[in-house]
Amino acid sequence: MMHDDNPIENRQTAGHALFFALATTFGGGAALHLIRAALWHKSLPLSEVITFVLTALASILLLSVIWSGRPEKTWSLNRHILWISVLAVATTIFATTIWPIFWHWAFPSGY
Repeated sequence: MMHDDNPIENRQTAGHALFFALATTFGGGAALHLIRAALWHKSLPLSEVITFVLTALASILLLSVIWSGRPEKTWSLNRHILWISVLAVATTIFATTIWPIFWHWAFPSGY
């Protein structure tokens, strides 16, 4: 069965996937650094802990706001493919370019 292309639905799907990528990249990165520091018993300066916690909380808040845009069983296969494709590309871009820029801005003296 052929589905009609719906530009509005495509923009909404791509936008939700983009925000999911942003939230998971930053929230995951912040949470992983906090967990790593806790496991290695490495003391972090309070400013870094606050930055990581606020980043993780902002990511959780963003995910909770856009949660309705997650894939559903009623979606067509093309819409699932679009969501996964945008999520994968955006996560890669955020993790390889935006997260390091954020890291350098948040911690100019290094880690």
